[in-house]
Amino acid sequence: MSFQNANTANGGLAVKFRNDIVFARPNEYFLNAGEEFVFYSDRNDGDKLYRSGGVILKRPCSGVILQNGFLYFADEEDKGVYRCTQDGKDLSRLTDKNVSATEFALLPNGEIYTNQGARRLFAYENACYFADAKNGFALTKFDSQTGETSDFPEIVPSYINACGEYVYYTDRRQSNIIYRLDSSKRSLKIFGGSALCLHVLDDWLYFISDNVWKRVSLSRFGDAELVRTGEV
Repeated sequence: MSFQNANTANGGLAVKFRNDIVFARPNEYFLNAGEEFVFYSDRNDGDKLYRSGGVILKRPCSGVILQNGFLYFADEEDKGVYRCTQDGKDLSRLTDKNVSATEFALLPNGEIYTNQGARRLFAYENACYFADAKNGFALTKFDSQTGETSDFPEIVPSYINACGEYVYYTDRRQSNIIYRLDSSKRSLKIFGGSALCLHVLDDWLYFISDNVWKRVSLSRFGDAELVRTGEV
């Protein structure tokens, strides 16, 4: 299953391409990887959509997600959610509501969930997770199968991701320490430093801390490993 929805909600700054982890350069964000190309928005070129170095769509694209062979994104100017092919063609608007990149999520069946006021919104399996600006930015879950919404008022996350039965988040009330939330609503601290931009890639949770990329294993907890130094 793909974690791209959640990684995009965290900036899309790292992606697995073939057998390597590719990290965004300072001008790139919302990275996605297909079989042959890496897609991204270029902040130095008006957030236009690029494919491995060449522009394919001259629109300001945010929240880019590659799913089922198509690219989905929010247009930063007209606030619509669009879909196009991997060469930037056959563009179509999918929503009537005006939303930002943080306010839409793409479910596995291709349906789009929107929530105005959501932050870090993403879909994982049949649920959507986000920080609700209308509820003090509390962690909130929307079940697309039942239509029910549940919140966690004691959790105010800056960044959120999910893998298996767990939700991972940084707690903005505690200097963005990383916690893991289980199905019993119990939180376990897994990294005690300040962290940003949670990305799940393979069996690892990647994040930025002290301006460098680090990671912790999702299957066997231990000390965070330094992954990449240099400009983030």
